[in-house]
Amino acid sequence: MKGVDVRGLEVLAALDGLPSLSAAARRLGVPVSTVSRRLRELEASVGTTLCERTTRRLTLTEPGRHLLAQVREPLAQLSTAVASVTGWSDEAPAGELRIAAAPTVARHLLPQVLPELVERAPQVRVHVSVGAEPVNLLSERIDVALRVGAPAKRHADLIARRLQRSRPVLVASPAYLERRGTPALASDLEDHERIGLSTIPTWELAGRTVAEAMEPRLRVPSADLAHLLCRRGAGLALLPTFLVADDLAKGVLVEVPGPGRASARDVYAVFSRSARRIPRVRLFLDLLGASTTTRAGRAERVPSGRKRLGR
Repeated sequence: MKGVDVRGLEVLAALDGLPSLSAAARRLGVPVSTVSRRLRELEASVGTTLCERTTRRLTLTEPGRHLLAQVREPLAQLSTAVASVTGWSDEAPAGELRIAAAPTVARHLLPQVLPELVERAPQVRVHVSVGAEPVNLLSERIDVALRVGAPAKRHADLIARRLQRSRPVLVASPAYLERRGTPALASDLEDHERIGLSTIPTWELAGRTVAEAMEPRLRVPSADLAHLLCRRGAGLALLPTFLVADDLAKGVLVEVPGPGRASARDVYAVFSRSARRIPRVRLFLDLLGASTTTRAGRAERVPSGRKRLGR
């Protein structure tokens, strides 16, 4: 067996669960040609095919799955070790800051923080990936992940820092409520159009799971799209306070509290214990903390002029 390049192993890990080389290239932030070349070199080194490629899909072979199972944890440890010293300095932060964020959180938080970050740290390069699915920080070399809701599984090396408390609110456009009426009870929701999220199959209002048997006719992948549809009068939506606060203040949307209040879904920054000691990561976390502290009260307070429709 020839010497194995660790970059080939990183490609193998990136390919797991993805349908194509181009998807792995996007995950790694490199050209497709680089992914293809590193995979060929790895297969040549081990002397066997690790990945079956067709025009429709890509799957790991049995040797590929076996190799990945053996190297996944060492790769994560190596990534953590490298991250712990990359950009390590008593001087200005430097190196690449890799951020993964849920779409709504990226839209809400990153524009408040990244302009100041790039101004204060000219030696830092920023790579942002946006997606609804949770990421593996260690294997995907992510410095900080921004998520709504606490991570379901806790890793000993990971820290979840709460940035902001967000209580979803049930909202609708004034035109929709004028056309269809205002629900006063949770049971009334059955008679209304509901805009659901693919990632949240049920609504929890007043501590009870509602709409469980009420399949919404509109189910969309992101809160941003649900927000836009709600503004256009497509139905009721349960959306984060920070996303709809301005519309509530302007009367573009109206809160509908009758069916009950939703439980809070906090926004978290998740990062490894070693990453938080890196100057570029520490600066980003400090800016996030300052931004969310300033905005948190504004998002949770009832804005001036906000309309509420009750029973």
